[in-house]
Amino acid sequence: MTWSFCAERRCQAEAISKDSATAFRLAPHKNPGVLKSSHFKDLVLVCDCQAIPLSSVNHDMERIGYEGAALLDRLMRGAPAPSQPILIPPRGITLRQSTDILAVNQPQVRTALKFLRDNLGRSIGTGDAAAAARVPRRTLERLFQQHLNRTVHGELNRMRIQQARELLLHSRLTAGEIAKTTGFCHPQHFNNTFRRHESLTPSRYRALHAAGTPPPSSGLGGTE
Repeated sequence: MTWSFCAERRCQAEAISKDSATAFRLAPHKNPGVLKSSHFKDLVLVCDCQAIPLSSVNHDMERIGYEGAALLDRLMRGAPAPSQPILIPPRGITLRQSTDILAVNQPQVRTALKFLRDNLGRSIGTGDAAAAARVPRRTLERLFQQHLNRTVHGELNRMRIQQARELLLHSRLTAGEIAKTTGFCHPQHFNNTFRRHESLTPSRYRALHAAGTPPPSSGLGGTE
């Protein structure tokens, strides 16, 4: 009976994944910064075996098991059941092609995006990205607005904040070390930029996640 239930859930997950991948493949790619697809669970055989591999949530299964066992022990000792669900934050996102910003078709934009991603730790700007893409600066800005609906600088900040979030959650680096790693000129600049995007400071973001409190929704999709 358990096997039947698991098999049924697996078929449902596969159907959802196929529908998502089909929609992503057939939809127009005018704004890949908006059109993204992800799967609720990191089922490798489901997520990888699609025409467009699906990004997925990487659940903290070890902590879920630990907290579940601890709760069961308390209940067996006569403790009352918790009045609220115990929320276990995920470890992060397993990125695959469905959320890959480099899926954009425009060659100069692709080249510039790859340059930005590969050089986040350096002091770079729009002029450097334009030189890497071999187009005038104003042309690259126009292309970014057309295909990503944001400026080159806005995309660079989005990438840096995204990497900073991962480092805050999955490393022991200090905020100052993360600022340097992600290319911010000094910790205060990193702190101000992070707070503008996430509505809280890097240290508060890390503390909330460590405590199991979901941080506010990200503002990374803006048109800065």
